[in-house]
Amino acid sequence: MDNIEVLISGRLDPGVKAKISAELAELNRKAQEAKTSGTSLTKEQLNLQKQINQVQLSNIKVESSQIKLQQQKITLESKELKLRQQISAEQVKATKQSATQISATEKTLAQSYKSGNLANMVNQNLGINSVPKSAKESAAAFGLVEEQVKKVSVATKQATADQYSFSNMLSTAAKKIVLWGISTQLVYGTLNKIKEGIQSIADLDKSITELNKVTDVSGMLMGNFVNEAYNAGVVLGRTGKEVIDATTVFARAGYNLKDSLELSKQALLLSNIGDGMGNVEEVASELIAVLKGYNLTVNDTAHVTDLLNEVSNKYAVDTNNLTDGLQRTSGTLSQTGTSMEQLTGILTGSYEVLRDMEKSSSGLITISQRLRGIGEDGEAVDGLMPKLEKDFERIAHIKISDGEGGLRSTYDILKDLSVIWPTLNDQQRQYLGELAAGNKMALCA
Repeated sequence: MDNIEVLISGRLDPGVKAKISAELAELNRKAQEAKTSGTSLTKEQLNLQKQINQVQLSNIKVESSQIKLQQQKITLESKELKLRQQISAEQVKATKQSATQISATEKTLAQSYKSGNLANMVNQNLGINSVPKSAKESAAAFGLVEEQVKKVSVATKQATADQYSFSNMLSTAAKKIVLWGISTQLVYGTLNKIKEGIQSIADLDKSITELNKVTDVSGMLMGNFVNEAYNAGVVLGRTGKEVIDATTVFARAGYNLKDSLELSKQALLLSNIGDGMGNVEEVASELIAVLKGYNLTVNDTAHVTDLLNEVSNKYAVDTNNLTDGLQRTSGTLSQTGTSMEQLTGILTGSYEVLRDMEKSSSGLITISQRLRGIGEDGEAVDGLMPKLEKDFERIAHIKISDGEGGLRSTYDILKDLSVIWPTLNDQQRQYLGELAAGNKMALCA
């Protein structure tokens, strides 16, 4: 600015010079004002930025505080969860102690009931005094927990109080349930046992009466028999009444009391070891059919039982189906010279294919009859025997007769046929099957 004034003073006239000097002075003033204003604005901006920074710092502090509070909240919730778990553990512990005391009390009461000292034992040994002890221990634990939970939150304090109240309610209810349950069990259990005893006596009397109808023995002999029946029931794992009922079935079939008792033991044994066996009366009836069919004695019954059990264990047939098949066929097949063992083998092989013992038994009876020239109605069929002998020998090279005028057993004929059967064509198999079994039972041939 000083250089400009020097130039103006040397070159311009005084008027212009004065005007320019005034304008320069004004510009200089405005420049000073602008400089002063800029400085002031810069200070305000700095103050504003400082306030903004303070606000941001405050926000950061607030956010940090919120994070810390959140972490504290999580920590408190974790502590609260642990405290609740401690409360539950105390409750489980108290409940287990109560259950142990209840079990001991029930055992003591049962012993007291048998010895007749129930009244004294109820007052002395119910175990009620020990229950409050457990409750006090639980209350002390809950009190300590409650003090800790107070530091966490009012809600947790209230939850602890609720848990404590629930514990008291549970303890009181448990004591009442114990008293009510024991009293009810003693009263109604005793009444039920008395009723069962009366019913058992009535059933036993009925069974003895039925046996006495078919044996007509004296009272002393019947008393001795009842004792033997109950001893046999203990050995076989059955009731004395079951032994008596089985004995009655054999006695009705014509066996004396001694033999009937021995047979009933075998029937019960077969019922125990056999698969799918029915009640003992049914088993006894099936054994009678086999014994009568093959004219076996009481001493042979054990062999029958062993045979049925062994076959059912080795092959795909159960004892129940075997006894059913023997009951149906033994009377007929025994007359054809087929032994019980052979008959059991034929029935087993047929059942493994057909899976139907009734159909297997019916087919076997029909085949056995036709191989002797007898039809399904039990009457002789004209011309059947000559045709059987001729065609069986012509097609399968099998003889129906034994060469001495008698007929071979059904088992022997079927055994020979089973050997040659795979070599026959379909027409030959169908023809021999219908010839031996008839049109209806050809499938069983």
